[in-house]
Amino acid sequence: MTKKEPIKDGLHESFYKNGQLRFRGNYNNGKRDDLWEWFHENGLPKQRRNYNNGKLDGLWEDYYKKGQLQVRKNYKNGKRDGPVKYFDEGDNLTKTE
Repeated sequence: MTKKEPIKDGLHESFYKNGQLRFRGNYNNGKRDDLWEWFHENGLPKQRRNYNNGKLDGLWEDYYKKGQLQVRKNYKNGKRDGPVKYFDEGDNLTKTE
């Protein structure tokens, strides 16, 4: 008989060895919910994702190590919704798909 894992609920965080926050986000009844954020080891944002009932829903952003926006897209009910925008490290829009 295997031991059953408890259902995750509430705030979930992880840290780098240096104490810097690696990521944080909320679970609701075992599913990702609301804003989830990941960080580079230097403390600057790495990724931001919005979830609703475990599915991507809302803004999705990726960032370069120095904190500039790299990619922005939107999701609705787990599926990509609208254009994907790419930026260079100088914050200039370089491509839209």
